[in-house]
Amino acid sequence: MAGTLHHCKKFEQPSYVGRDGLEHFELRGLDGDSEGLCATTWTELKVYSDAHGIPSNVWPEFQCSIDLDPTAIVRANERLSERLQRVPAPVLAGYQLLRRIAEWRSQAYYIYYTIEF
Repeated sequence: MAGTLHHCKKFEQPSYVGRDGLEHFELRGLDGDSEGLCATTWTELKVYSDAHGIPSNVWPEFQCSIDLDPTAIVRANERLSERLQRVPAPVLAGYQLLRRIAEWRSQAYYIYYTIEF
């Protein structure tokens, strides 16, 4: 299984009518980027982080970007930032992905991971 790691400054939510006949929206990040990330890499990040004071349930992880409420991402990023501020610099430096995420948060990017099925 894989997913996508997103980082962005703001969001857009274009709507569409799905096969179910209902209106849905797809959350898209603006002023940032996204990259494919295997589930193993994401899990390893969470395990490393958990060992250094960032519990797994703090990470902004969602099932998909369809009908995803951006306020959930904002709240999750606030909790993540609180934890990242407590992590010593050598710990951040010890894991490249964690360091990148900490840098993005310090630059006011929102980060979130969506699981792809």
